[in-house]
Amino acid sequence: MQEIEKIRKIYNLNLNAPICDYIFVILKNECILLEWPEDRQLDLDGLSTEKVIGGRLETIVYINSAKSKEKQNFCAAHELGHRHKLDIQIKDAFPDDIITNSMIEDVMNRFAAELMMPAGDFKRRSSRLYKTCQGKQAGRNVVYIKKLLESVVSLMDFYFVPYKAVVLRLWETKIVPNKVVDVLLGFEESDAGKNIIDEIIKLQGITRLRTPDRKAQYSVQLENLRVIVKDPNITKYMSSNELKKYLNNMGFVAEDINLIEDMKKIETETIEMDEIKESEEPKDLEN
Repeated sequence: MQEIEKIRKIYNLNLNAPICDYIFVILKNECILLEWPEDRQLDLDGLSTEKVIGGRLETIVYINSAKSKEKQNFCAAHELGHRHKLDIQIKDAFPDDIITNSMIEDVMNRFAAELMMPAGDFKRRSSRLYKTCQGKQAGRNVVYIKKLLESVVSLMDFYFVPYKAVVLRLWETKIVPNKVVDVLLGFEESDAGKNIIDEIIKLQGITRLRTPDRKAQYSVQLENLRVIVKDPNITKYMSSNELKKYLNNMGFVAEDINLIEDMKKIETETIEMDEIKESEEPKDLEN
């Protein structure tokens, strides 16, 4: 995407360099950022909205810091796509088509994946890893599941992104066949599979994955915050007590809090392959 090249050029980032949690530096530079651990809505990764503040239209992004840090990174990249109005560009490019919200969100996820896992570097790195997962067993071509999961975890750590984002990127870049993608997605969708992934992360000595940082902070001055937090899109998940705790954590005194209290807020298992070859054409998967 041209927008990705533009962003990387603005921030002097090599086209193939991983961004990792530097994505938060970019996001804070381009919009107002609120971080808060929302435990009651764990399906909420984040959201963005716009408000006129001080005569200027500002983009406000909320990130749920109760989610693991790699999920926060991917969410930040996703919201950066909204900040750069990619949704509007898509609707303008296809004025006669019905563009649904689901389609827009899929494009934002693809933008985030390409930004966080640049195609050239990702293909080289993942192709090497995938070759180490292949072999023969009883005269048949196979892919060793344990080695495959270890490779996915290694890519998660290198790019600092979620498991599912890596798996779908392997599909998007045609590194692995659909059959392998289905198996990998199945691990993330079951508790037993998640436990295996967590154990691999532990065995590899990786401490930054699957761990939330639970930050409670903002990137603006108090005068702006008072206006922003009245936005129900941001505060609807917070109770009054949670809001007080949030503001206390950020050092606000009781008088300031009262002004805005109305806020609401696997070693031998394999995948048997008929033939180890280039991936099939991508199929429609939800990211």
